[in-house]
Amino acid sequence: MASPLFFGDYPPVMREFVDAASEEEELESSRLPTFTREWSEKIKGSLDFLGLNHYSTELVKPAKNPQPDWWGDRDVRTFGNDSWDETVSGRHVVPWGFRRMVNWIKDRYGNPDLYITENGYSDPEDGVGTEDTERVDFHRQYMNELLKAVLLDGCKDRKSTRLNSSHITIS
Repeated sequence: MASPLFFGDYPPVMREFVDAASEEEELESSRLPTFTREWSEKIKGSLDFLGLNHYSTELVKPAKNPQPDWWGDRDVRTFGNDSWDETVSGRHVVPWGFRRMVNWIKDRYGNPDLYITENGYSDPEDGVGTEDTERVDFHRQYMNELLKAVLLDGCKDRKSTRLNSSHITIS
């Protein structure tokens, strides 16, 4: 959650959920830190770019979690669609979810400079050798969705890249 870096604080709904869960646990204070006005102003807008690690997409539905931690505070259950391909590690291959995430960042945070710092396809421990068509297909699909986000949806590209739709094919 990058909201403190863009807005100086956590979203109100996050504050509400974590504060309530902390109170239920009878903690002296919330697990979610509170920023003073001074610190809120210091951190607001203090980033040069946003880095995104993205491996998969999941669906969510409301569910009460008894765990008193980050997973439990979310009050959701995550799951995938049976029609989605999976990697060896069980992560779902959902390229359109990557595009939606990049667009969500654009819409939520005002289209910041965004670097994809991690993304990838897990394979078996014994490797796949030169027949790595699933990984190639994974990256082709994810790169196509990123190109759609930039060229069709208006997500920022790096100015030095100068993406031009006449030089790129989107399938």
